[in-house]
Amino acid sequence: MTFANAYIHTENLSELRIHVSGKENGELSEKETVLRTSEYPGSGIRRDLVLRGFWGELEHFLRGGEIDRSENKEVTEMIEEVLSAL
Repeated sequence: MTFANAYIHTENLSELRIHVSGKENGELSEKETVLRTSEYPGSGIRRDLVLRGFWGELEHFLRGGEIDRSENKEVTEMIEEVLSAL
């Protein structure tokens, strides 16, 4: 987002950059603040589950829903086919 004397930029739900420019004590000034999440990028954290689309699957599993293993088998077969072609 852009404002008159500032802008805000975010990246992948992990970083928020706030840049402000203006006058301070009669001199031009610029200030940039960077905020980052404290989560690490390994699997299993909330952000990773949401971004990769596993949150719904996890919720379904925790509620005792049946797991459709056919898609997992198809993906595994596709990966094995790609790897064997290399």
